Amino acid sequence: MAHRKRHRRRRRRGTRRLNRHHKEGCTVSDVSENRTAGVDLEELRALIAEELELPIAEVTDEADLKADLAMDSLTAMEVAVQLEKKYRIKIEEDEIPSLTSLTTIHRLLSAKVEAA
Repeated sequence: MAHRKRHRRRRRRGTRRLNRHHKEGCTVSDVSENRTAGVDLEELRALIAEELELPIAEVTDEADLKADLAMDSLTAMEVAVQLEKKYRIKIEEDEIPSLTSLTTIHRLLSAKVEAA
């Protein structure tokens, strides 16, 4: 039961972070530039930052998640599970090592969501 409460609290906290970092004056075209095949780059950035327990600003498009942000294999699995749940896709075990940056994750998700 405590796990559920913590999970809910964590999920809400991530939403607040995303809303707090939302840019004022953002237009629909600005949002669509960051969204490819239903995958919003900023939502993805927030999800990864939350899993790595880092500020969103540290998760840049090209930052190496393993070398620069210290993501280990267990955290990579946790990120993959969260992505599978959020986007209702299947990430194969052999694809997990390719989750090296926000850009590569975005490309993989976009292809899988588009194919679904």
